[in-house]
Formats: sequence, C-alpha cells, structure tokens
Amino acid sequence: MQPVTEVAGELYALTPAEFTAARDARAREARQAGQRDDAAAIKKLARPTTSAWLVNQLSRQAPEQLRRLIAVAEALEEAQRTLAGGRLRELSGQRRGVINDLLPCAADIASRAGQPASTVVMGEVRATLEAALADAAARAAVHAGRLTKPLAYAGLGEVDLAAALALPGGESRAGHAQQAGRQLKPGPGPGTGTGTRPGPDRRAAARRSASGTAPSGAGAEPESAAATAEHAAAAVQAAANRAAEAGRALQAAERQLAGVAERRQFLRRRIEHLKRELGEASGEDAELARTTRESEQHRAAAARELRVANRQLDQARRAATRHDQP
Repeated sequence: MQPVTEVAGELYALTPAEFTAARDARAREARQAGQRDDAAAIKKLARPTTSAWLVNQLSRQAPEQLRRLIAVAEALEEAQRTLAGGRLRELSGQRRGVINDLLPCAADIASRAGQPASTVVMGEVRATLEAALADAAARAAVHAGRLTKPLAYAGLGEVDLAAALALPGGESRAGHAQQAGRQLKPGPGPGTGTGTRPGPDRRAAARRSASGTAPSGAGAEPESAAATAEHAAAAVQAAANRAAEAGRALQAAERQLAGVAERRQFLRRRIEHLKRELGEASGEDAELARTTRESEQHRAAAARELRVANRQLDQARRAATRHDQP
C-alpha cells in the first residue's frame, strides 16, 4: 500500500466529481490490507472545492508558470526585507503578470475537464494565488497540490491554512514544539537522574535547608556552586530563545510594514488616476451643461419662430378665403 501522502496526491489530481468514490475505494483497500490508521487518514481527506481543485491542477499542469510565481514571491519578500523601493515597484508589475498568466491556464484546465469555471470560482483562484504570493506557507500548500478550499490573504499577518489543507501535518508541528520545549528546559545537574525529579542528593539538600541544618564536610559549597551554574545556564538559554523569537518577530513586522507600504503606494497611484478621471469627467459634464443651455435657447427660439409662422399661415389662409368668395 502507498503512503497516505502519495494516495492524497493521486486523489487530488481527480475532479471533485470523481474524488469521493475514489477516496472511499482507496480507504477500503487500506483497511483490507490491515492498515487501519492509513485507512482512517484517507477517509478523512476532504473533497476539494472547484477553485481548490483548479489550483491543485496548476501545480500539475502549469508547473513552469507556478515556479515563476514562487520566484517572484521570494524576490518580493527579499525586496520587502531590504526595503528596496525600486525593486518593489518592478516586482509589483511581475506580480500581476504571473497571476494573469496562470488564470487562463486554470480556465483552460476547467474547460478541458468539462467543468467551466464561473466568475466566482476564478475569483477564488486569483485570491489563492495572491495568498501564495504573500505567504511562504501558502506557497508550499499551493505547490503541494492538495488544497481542499481556496486561500485568502487579508493584507496583514499569515494566511490561515487550517481548513484548507488535506494533510495539515499536525504531528510534525507538535514534534517541533516538543523539541523547542526541551531546549527551553534546563538540563539535569550533578546528582540528578535523567528525569525532571530531583536526585537523592538534591532532595537531601532541600530537607536540610527546610530543617535549618547545613551539610557536613566540604560538600556544601560545590553543591551550591553547581546549582547556581545550572540556573545561570538555564537563564542564558531562555534569554537566547527570547532574543531569537524577538528577532523573528521583528523580521515579520518589517515584512508586514513593507507589504503595507507597497499596497499604499499602489492605492495612492490608483487614487491619483481616479482623481484625473474625475477631473476629466467633471470638465466634460460642465461642457455638456453649457451645450444643454445653448440647445434649450435654440429650441425656445425655434418654438417662437414656429408660433409666428403658424399665425402668419392662418392669416394668409383667411385672406385667401376672402379673395375666393364672389
């Protein structure tokens, strides 16, 4: 039986209509092979939405375009980290270009599969690709090709992948957390066992301290020095971990700030463009207002001329009638 990750890769290559029956069949195969844990994991794989399925297919059928998106995203992160404004402006155009290249690929994939994508679906595909441009974890998820739902980036923070991953890899994250926890704990000191409980010598020292008695001989001073050194080492390790975490937080904040600055710059350009369009439209409206007033004056003059002409016509007809009488 294949590993669950390989089975998932095959299943998420199928259309949403084919997915459920194929998933259940693979779960039965695993159960019949005696692999109950794998069978349960396969059975839990969620059927992808149409937009998630389309993004999954881009990783399989448009790998070159997707690699270009990843390269642009990594370059954007570097430019944001170094606050390279010129490079950011250059990459902003490339950013739009890679998405505009991938969207027709997605539409073509949907058409060839007999599942034409609606405007809403294509909007979700675009949002997922934009999330991949903004977040490394989202890029990895898109590249893996096992999304169950579309992604979205709100412009701040990380992309929420919790409900969109077929295989979230929770055990791996728990392992990293346990390892980090072990690094934060002080190591065992002299006279202790391998666990967290204090050894016999330390328990005896604690009892002596509680009873107000001191150890006999010259052993008291070495024990106190060892404990002090141990606590100092633990404090150093904890401070180093806090410094590393603060450094990562600073880098994330700088990336976020650069991203916000880029978006604001784009919006300012858009506002200026809209202001120009508004000014042009206002000028055109004023010109049309003048033309309307002139046309109304011409219409009023024509109406007066028509009334005069009608009176003259009536007078001429009456005069003609009088001449015709004997």
